[in-house]
Amino acid sequence: MEKEEEKMEFPEMLEEEEEEEEEDWITAARLEILEYLLRRYGNLRVKDLAEILGCKPAVIQPLLKRLEGWGR
Repeated sequence: MEKEEEKMEFPEMLEEEEEEEEEDWITAARLEILEYLLRRYGNLRVKDLAEILGCKPAVIQPLLKRLEGWGR
């Protein structure tokens, strides 16, 4: 008498949801780092901030606008 292997079932996450969660985490981290850098070092150029974070200035600009909108 052979035992059938029991399979553990996990809820499947949609790839899109995983990407959103990863993007949200990355965005939150970038916002915190940007806020720290601006408070610590003052007025830095978008180009400099992008270089520090290893991304393009086009990624930084909307984040800065969001921080500004929050009054930070």
